[in-house]
Amino acid sequence: MIKQIEQLLNTLEQELTDGYNTLPDYQANDEGKTYVNGAQATLYELQKQIKELEQGLRLGKNFSLLGDRRASCRNFGRNDIMIDRITELLNELEQELNDGYNTLPDYQANDEGKTYVNGAQATLYELQKQITELKQGLEQGKNFSLLGEELNNG
Repeated sequence: MIKQIEQLLNTLEQELTDGYNTLPDYQANDEGKTYVNGAQATLYELQKQIKELEQGLRLGKNFSLLGDRRASCRNFGRNDIMIDRITELLNELEQELNDGYNTLPDYQANDEGKTYVNGAQATLYELQKQITELKQGLEQGKNFSLLGEELNNG
């Protein structure tokens, strides 16, 4: 699941970069481009948080293999806090994308850039769905299978 989330983050990064780069430097686009640029900054923070969560999940797996349930519980609490931060960043990113798209004028020259931003919005919705599934899995104690690895090998 983490790998799917990372793929969505990479797609989102490309869509935002392409969207920003294809929007002409018209004064009327300044506000929209500022929002898209802010979305890029939020995305970088989100990528960092996902990477830290992945590392925490891997540590949780190691603790579990050692039989230390208390360490695993401590990691869940930390992961839960990280998921809340990730959710905040997703909401912020959604707002920046919506504001960016909605403040860009409907000029023909903006069509390509707006298409990329619209694609980023769709990717974000899929990402939000994956993060919700991840959070539910963590709440159910499925930390290890979420990394795409089997919990029990037999």
